[in-house]
Amino acid sequence: MNKENFENYYQILGLPDFASIEEVKKAFRELGKKHHPDRGGDPEKFKKILEAYKILSDREKKNNLMNICLIINLEITSLRLKILIKI
Repeated sequence: MNKENFENYYQILGLPDFASIEEVKKAFRELGKKHHPDRGGDPEKFKKILEAYKILSDREKKNNLMNICLIINLEITSLRLKILIKI
């Protein structure tokens, strides 16, 4: 996963960050019914919803995502500090 393709899976499911797995499953069921291609929904939107569900409903994948987010935030903080030090 690179930064350009990174999407906030919580936002896709309409959930606050760090929602529980139960909340993820509930949101997926609701959005899945609404956006499923067999029910006239948008296939691309459904793919994003399904991807978000697959990541956030699996503890290992969710932990990996959280680690990636932490690393990205640390890199951003480090860059900001470097800029401040130069100023």
